[in-house]
Amino acid sequence: MFILGSTVSSNNLLSDIAHPYMTRLAEISQENINLAILFEKKALYLKVFLKTIELVPYTKKTIIDPKVLLRIIRNVKKKGYATDLEELSEEIHCIGAPIRDHTNKVIAAISISAPAVRLTIQKMEKLKGSLMEASLQISKKLGYTETKTTVKGAN
Repeated sequence: MFILGSTVSSNNLLSDIAHPYMTRLAEISQENINLAILFEKKALYLKVFLKTIELVPYTKKTIIDPKVLLRIIRNVKKKGYATDLEELSEEIHCIGAPIRDHTNKVIAAISISAPAVRLTIQKMEKLKGSLMEASLQISKKLGYTETKTTVKGAN
């Protein structure tokens, strides 16, 4: 019960902290803002994981080649944000950034999603700075301390 109660409390804290940043992003982007948390945290070695599962396409744009997916994941880590260009749902684009806790672990993500006709690649490029700033500020409120090696893709 204590673990469950602690989880609910920390998730409520996260949503309370994130709310004003999400509101601001919604004002700036005029699009949907999402806050996602990890469920049943499990550490997996990505290469092993990719070798043991079948990547199933949700749309014709879903990445199902493990080598391509691994390359994209490495690029996401380098840039500090991820994009979804109709990979999960047709005609939907999304851009997201991680939220970290005091231990520098990614515990959640904040994202902007909308129909692809509105959330174009050009619009995502314009919004990525605001999104990453929001994820950084939420992370800092959760105790995350930014270091030179953790600063990614700021622009």
